Amino acid sequence: MSLRTVSQMLQAWDLGAPVPRYETLHHAVVPPDQAMVVAFVRMAGESRPWGIAWGVAGSKPRVENVPDGRVRDDVAVLCADFAEDLLAHMRVHNWTYDPIVEGAAPGELHQLWLPNGQHLAMLHQLNYTYSQTNFGGANQDILQALGRLSGWMFRDCSRTGHQHVVDASGALSNAFAFPAQPARTAHLGYQLAWLTAPGNRDSRMAAATAAEQLSVSPTMDPSVEREELSDLVERWQTGRREGSPLADAEADIRDVLHEELERR
Repeated sequence: MSLRTVSQMLQAWDLGAPVPRYETLHHAVVPPDQAMVVAFVRMAGESRPWGIAWGVAGSKPRVENVPDGRVRDDVAVLCADFAEDLLAHMRVHNWTYDPIVEGAAPGELHQLWLPNGQHLAMLHQLNYTYSQTNFGGANQDILQALGRLSGWMFRDCSRTGHQHVVDASGALSNAFAFPAQPARTAHLGYQLAWLTAPGNRDSRMAAATAAEQLSVSPTMDPSVEREELSDLVERWQTGRREGSPLADAEADIRDVLHEELERR
């Protein structure tokens, strides 16, 4: 940690609020319809999504999920639905009527915003799962395209100055010095509470501590999965094995996952 960083953290503590690190933002600011926000949730131990929320900034997100994230075919359909909007948003050739052209102007930049680095890692999982998949039926081509795009976006983030994919938590850490340990400021809710809560240092700290208790990771909070979802998923699977998945269990699973995804 540099002396400059320590000095800025002490200034933030004295002020009782985050302070800007620089006079210039290090990320391009694009119009809302050119910035797509995406969040994932997954079952513990699984790499594929259990649910996905996506939409352009400032709009109501589309939130979709499957009853059980371990059912590969159901997850593939979910990912194919997501892929249609993502491929069009990023203007991928053959998947949109408005493909990106060589030498596009800076004002045409389209971005993907993710809550934190763990959601960014989900792009790697999608790349690994689908870029060379041999299943998916009618969705095979679009799943392969999703895998290739996800892999490109994940690798692009290793380039200095990348602008297509933005880790929101990382962007805020780069833009502001927070009066807290760096390990805690990796939590997006913690950062946003410090930035937006009214009042003095103590009230902001209390709001940040409360926000920190709610998971923003793609992996579900173990207590939520164990206490609210485990029995519902088992009921749905029992019905599925008997040839009639339970609609009420599926609806209850959807309600829990939608709340988790919308918060992220």
